[in-house]
Amino acid sequence: MKRLSFTCLVFFFSIAYLFSAEETPYKQIQQAIEEKDYVSALNLAKVLPEEEGLYLSGILKEKSGRFEEAIGFFEKYLEKSKLLTDYCFFHIANNYYSLENFHQASLWYEKAEALFDKKGTYHTQILEHLAKSYEKLNRFEEAIVSWQKLGNDKALFHLSTLYKELGRKEKAVETFWKLIKNFPNSLLAVKAVRQLESSQGYFSPEEEFSLAYVFYRNRLYRRAEKRFSLLLNQEIPSPLSSKVHYLRGKSLFWLWDYEGALREYRQVYPENKKISYEKGCTLQKLKRYQEAIKEYEKAADSESFWQMGRCYRKLKDYSKVIGALEKILYSLPKKEYQSRAAYFSGKYWEKLGETEKAKVAYRRVAKLPYTFYYYRACQEGKIPPFANHTKLTHLRDDPVGVGFIRPSGLDKSSPYNFEIPYKNLEKRPELKRTFFLLRLGIWEEAIEELKNLERKSQKTREKILTLFYLYQEARAYPQAIRLGTILKNRRLRYPLYYQDLVEQYSKKYNLDLHLVFSMIWQESRFGKEDVSSASAIGLMQIIPSTGAWIAKRIRRQNYQTERLLEPKTNIAFGCYYFRHLLNIFDDNIILALCAYNGGPENTRRWIVANWLGGENDLDEFVESIPFPETYNYVKRVISAYQQYQSLYGVDYD
Repeated sequence: MKRLSFTCLVFFFSIAYLFSAEETPYKQIQQAIEEKDYVSALNLAKVLPEEEGLYLSGILKEKSGRFEEAIGFFEKYLEKSKLLTDYCFFHIANNYYSLENFHQASLWYEKAEALFDKKGTYHTQILEHLAKSYEKLNRFEEAIVSWQKLGNDKALFHLSTLYKELGRKEKAVETFWKLIKNFPNSLLAVKAVRQLESSQGYFSPEEEFSLAYVFYRNRLYRRAEKRFSLLLNQEIPSPLSSKVHYLRGKSLFWLWDYEGALREYRQVYPENKKISYEKGCTLQKLKRYQEAIKEYEKAADSESFWQMGRCYRKLKDYSKVIGALEKILYSLPKKEYQSRAAYFSGKYWEKLGETEKAKVAYRRVAKLPYTFYYYRACQEGKIPPFANHTKLTHLRDDPVGVGFIRPSGLDKSSPYNFEIPYKNLEKRPELKRTFFLLRLGIWEEAIEELKNLERKSQKTREKILTLFYLYQEARAYPQAIRLGTILKNRRLRYPLYYQDLVEQYSKKYNLDLHLVFSMIWQESRFGKEDVSSASAIGLMQIIPSTGAWIAKRIRRQNYQTERLLEPKTNIAFGCYYFRHLLNIFDDNIILALCAYNGGPENTRRWIVANWLGGENDLDEFVESIPFPETYNYVKRVISAYQQYQSLYGVDYD
């Protein structure tokens, strides 16, 4: 990479200067907004330039629930400037909606809709609120048009319900079917199935299959299996019959009925590699290893060879285990798969007493760093650990205060070895709105602007780097990390956001801060408001029940689930909980990670099952984790852990 250019330095410090708190109280305003101290932010807004003060005051009044005053500020802003006309229309409409003045709300939403990018999140919000406003005004035909424009699962379900309330049952049924076919993995599709069951007496085989498929995609396997079973009692075309047998087999497999699953797989015609693999997995669960091996041989892909090796291991035929692993290595699969095959080859060569061949296998692992198996080989002393650690980079002197990874010097190790030809970036016309919003700490709208720019701009290196910096300024850390990955810069992909908090609570609970960074990276990519489909919240993805349990244990007063959205609370709770798990599992990082994702009770049960099965090997335990999500989670956190150790070093002060 080229050395850091002078223009890059100008770019970096121009942004830093722009957000400096010395000239105007931007930093204090941003902090007050993040802490929801809107009174202080309003007072600070009085010393801003007029246009900024008016717009920010409107935002803060809206957040404070003073909707009429907010409307007044936005209208005054529109008299002074047209820079943010679209957002002003949007906010005025929102405030009228909150005041239940749906006539005015609909008028302003209509104006705003024409100004926003149809691919953006704000356009979606506008259509949803516009449709609801029309409904409140009994303007149902216009509401229907808005829901149809929106077209997502939520809109289709609401539209179907509206048709039903209007007595238009045929349209309601038609729209419920559209929801089921377009969004089968949505929980609203499950609700749509219930609606159809109550309103439609007979279903064709194709319709019955669609209903069963919704349950399958939502992991409601008991209900899916029941519907697939009923469908098989009907006369159905051969291609559909094979699909039904396959999916009923998968449902039974996840219900631990392996004999039933095998019967269904044998009814699938024509047989293919996918079915052979599924048969192999089922036979393996039934401990019919020789039969499983034959099925895996038919499938003949990397994962099938791996499972074949697992079967040979159960039969204690280690030479054939190695043969299966060699097939994986010759097929040149992904780096993680190569590393796994090489690592276990080394283990089994050792079992056969072939020390030199084992060393050759481990040398293969040594060429594949940052994988889970590289980490395990280092732990077991089979290969030397990283030798290229660098000192942990501290961010406390960051003038912007939002987590820039600051260059330690103009050398080749600097993360800023990019050439950027911009000297006065904030003066570029296409970025004027973005910088206006960033200065005021209005992150959501700034992020929307950046997403629009990203969709429209060419993906040159300079523009990607510019977007990276600006996403970082807007606290949109997941988007910044995504662009850091595209730029192929490891420090930008594995940053040190929230470093002060991670250091504080890692030290308090005696944790390796690199490991905590790695967990946050895997859990949320540093997205503080990230909420999963399982309702896990925040940076370290803590579920509400666990959060309440932790609050009780540490005697946190006046705790509410919403506090998990705060970085300080989330990191404090996550570190406390992980230390608790380490204490349970004798400081074994891998078992504690398994418990963090899959649950401590499940982890205990899996350990016991392995012990009863004659296994007392950590690697074999990991490979037997039955939850794919947990299995992948453990490996990915360990991979990120090595990246952080390599980038920032194992020593820190």
